[in-house]
Amino acid sequence: DRPDFPDQLDLQIAKKTARSLRRDSPVAEALNAYARFGDAHKAMSAVPFKSRIIWIHAYQSRLFNAAASQLQSTSCENETTLIPLVGAKTPAEHQEQIRILTEDGITLDDFKREKCNGAHRPLRATATHLQVNSLGEDALEFTFRLPPGAFATVFLSSLCKELRVVDFTSKISD
Repeated sequence: DRPDFPDQLDLQIAKKTARSLRRDSPVAEALNAYARFGDAHKAMSAVPFKSRIIWIHAYQSRLFNAAASQLQSTSCENETTLIPLVGAKTPAEHQEQIRILTEDGITLDDFKREKCNGAHRPLRATATHLQVNSLGEDALEFTFRLPPGAFATVFLSSLCKELRVVDFTSKISD
C-alpha cells in the first residue's frame, strides 16, 4: 500500500539523501520536492521532463522484461507473441507485471499523468540488413536494423554465441 502521507522518517531520509547528491541531479530535485510536499506525484513533477521520461521508459522496460521472463520460463511464447509495454492505454496482461505494479503502487493513471500511452512489442525481433565485415584477425564490424523496442545488445549477445559455431569472415547481407 502506498501511504497518502509519508511519515517524518521518510521525509528526513529524502532530505538527507538529496543533500548527498549534486544539486542539479534529477534525483536530488525529486527528493527535495518529496521532502517539501510529502507527495510522490509532486516530487516526480519537479523532475525535468527528459529525465522523467527516461525513468518511466526504464520502468516500462522492467515490466516488459518481467513478462518476457515469465513467458520464456513457461514456454508459452512463439514468434508472434506480443508483450505490453505498460502505459495509460496498455494495461498489464501478465501476472509478473501485475505483481510488480501492485507492489510499487503504480496505476495506469500514473502513466496517463505522464502521457505515456504504452504499446505492444514482440517478444522476439528479427534483425534486417545484417552485414558483418572482418576488420582484421580479431575484429568484426556488425551493421543491422532492429524494430522499435528491440535491443542491439541482446541481438549482439545472441549473435556472438552463434559466432563460436559459424565462420563469419565474409560479408553477409539479407
